Amino acid sequence: MEQLVATHLWRLSGDYFGEGLGFFSNKKEIDFLLLLNNDIYPIEVKFQQSVSEHDFTPIEKLGFNKGIILTKDTFLKKDNFFAVPVCIFLSLLSVSE
Repeated sequence: MEQLVATHLWRLSGDYFGEGLGFFSNKKEIDFLLLLNNDIYPIEVKFQQSVSEHDFTPIEKLGFNKGIILTKDTFLKKDNFFAVPVCIFLSLLSVSE
């Protein structure tokens, strides 16, 4: 699922993991960092049965004040953090291309 999301984000960012699309890995990992309109959007893929507000914690601890978690079928919102099913997210990207 991460590879499918990577392909769509790459097309949106317009470059090959250069300035527009990357990832973060230290002791914690963020699957994708998308630079769009001079703003960074952390995106985490959690294609699993259960997702909760707790899943936003790693993104928050890394200092981001917003983020997106891509899920199997869960919608969730906490402040500027959103969990959205992958199929909905990818369909929105297709509309914007």
